[in-house]
Formats: sequence, C-alpha cells, structure tokens
Amino acid sequence: MNENQDFHNKSGMYLFLGSIVFVTVFFIYMVTINKGVDLGEKIEIPPSADAPVYDLASEKEPWISNENIVKAGAKIYKQNCTACHGEKGDLVGGVPNARNLV
Repeated sequence: MNENQDFHNKSGMYLFLGSIVFVTVFFIYMVTINKGVDLGEKIEIPPSADAPVYDLASEKEPWISNENIVKAGAKIYKQNCTACHGEKGDLVGGVPNARNLV
C-alpha cells in the first residue's frame, strides 16, 4: 500500500483525535467557566411561629428521657411527621411506622 491508498484511514484518525480534543476543551469549559442555569431553586423555609424552641444542651443528662424532652419531641413529631405517619404513628400516609424511641 502506498500513501495515497491509505488516506481515508488518516482522516478517520484525525476526526477521532479532534473529537478527543473537543471533548476535553468542552469538559474544561463546563467545569470551570460555565456557571450553569439558575433555576431559582434556593428554598428558604421561614420559621413558623409555633416552632418548638427547646434547648437540649440545657439538660444535664439528655440521653435519659424526662418530661421536658418528651414534650419537645411530641411537638416536633406533630409538626413534621403527623402528615405521613399519623397522630400516633399508625401509618396513615402509607409511610412505614415510626420507631418507638422512648
């Protein structure tokens, strides 16, 4: 084979190498230069007026259950968990039962 008969293989090699260079440059552009699309998905949850305010650090032994901890936990459960797990953890919303942590 001479040089002229093997030209189509050289063009394939040039296209292959060109695609590698293109992908490398495009990757660097996407990672470093492009800022992306701002979808406005910055979610800020406003604090509710009846949010439970309890300082667990004020307890001397927080690993031992007492009435204050149980009341604070009940408020948090009622606010965050009742919709799916039910008032008493009775599987209202199709979500598995809450664990018995007490």
